Amino acid sequence: MQFKSATIVKREKRWQAQITYIDEKGKRRRKTKFLSSQGKKAALEELEQFKEDFTRQIGFEGNRMKVGDVQTVADLVLNYIETLSGSGSIELSTYSAYKEGWKRISTAFEGIRYDDLDIESVQGWINESYAHGRAVSTIRKDLNILRATYTNAIDVLRILPFNPTTGVKTPKVIREEPNSLDSAMRSKLLSFMTVMDDTPANIAIRLALLTGMRRGEICALQWRDIDFERSIMKVRRAIGSTGGKFYVKSTKTPSSRRDIPMSDEIRRILKMKRASYIEKCFDFGIQPNPECFVLGSVDGRYLNPTVLSKTWKMVATSLGLVGTEGKIATLRDLRHTFATMAIASGTDVRSVSSIMGHSKTSMTLDIYASADPKAKRDAMEVVDELIKAETRPDFSLMK
Repeated sequence: MQFKSATIVKREKRWQAQITYIDEKGKRRRKTKFLSSQGKKAALEELEQFKEDFTRQIGFEGNRMKVGDVQTVADLVLNYIETLSGSGSIELSTYSAYKEGWKRISTAFEGIRYDDLDIESVQGWINESYAHGRAVSTIRKDLNILRATYTNAIDVLRILPFNPTTGVKTPKVIREEPNSLDSAMRSKLLSFMTVMDDTPANIAIRLALLTGMRRGEICALQWRDIDFERSIMKVRRAIGSTGGKFYVKSTKTPSSRRDIPMSDEIRRILKMKRASYIEKCFDFGIQPNPECFVLGSVDGRYLNPTVLSKTWKMVATSLGLVGTEGKIATLRDLRHTFATMAIASGTDVRSVSSIMGHSKTSMTLDIYASADPKAKRDAMEVVDELIKAETRPDFSLMK
């Protein structure tokens, strides 16, 4: 018997302990137990007791990780990632991204025992990665994986006394300004869309501009998410990708799960699309299905996100849709455009943040509060007029 990992996950609003191990035949096994603890800290303590009891019962070789098993940094990180995946704690796309990070970590710390890694080595890896031109976002993500792995090794597995990632510094992220479409570019796009057929991709482009929804969220909309009576769209899922393949997943974050009010224009577009969908169902002799995708086909397929991106690229390039940063606008820039328009028009930031699915209002403010050139010019003119109004010549000062 060989111990593999121990962790806790939420199941039906209760904490569940999970112990993974290798049996005598070399097969991977899992032992689970629902815990009585309500808080995470207490649940971790209860997990430790469950682990000790199970260890004595099964007869593992000691209480340290052994499975031939976890010896190197790469072993430890892979064990952590597989535990997250096995417990359903991460999406498939996140799992794939973590595995890519694991490859880079494995290369950097090849052959180094997990308990020999020190802060100097980790900082050296960060510095070298940055010097070789690796993207700052990638560096920070890889460090987060390594940091989480060692935090788990300390708090859950209890196999290490310290975290070698503590205090490690990463390069500063230089945030790019939103490449939003200004009024002239928006007018050009909308005029073009008015005369174009209502294909799924064209409808998706308008939804991106009029709601600020993400590409995967738009493609994942189902008819059960469209509430014409209450005039709202429910964002409940998204289309994710991994290894070049797409799949339906939950929203990006809990705050991404939201209800978006429908404007009159959105209602008009979706009602026409609904009528077209019902007509096609009638032609094919099938019943309308509330789980069918709004922009997909009657056989249940969703609009491929890649098709949507390619369609937008052709539209943006042919119309010369250049954003405020001087670059051809991407599909994601329509999301930026929506937020910039909403804030510039005086919409309260909390409402915009909720519609966008941001976890914090400060995020919306940081990104979009000063992104509209016209709004900034207007602000300067207001201040200029105030200064002029308050300026009164005082010739006595010249005496």
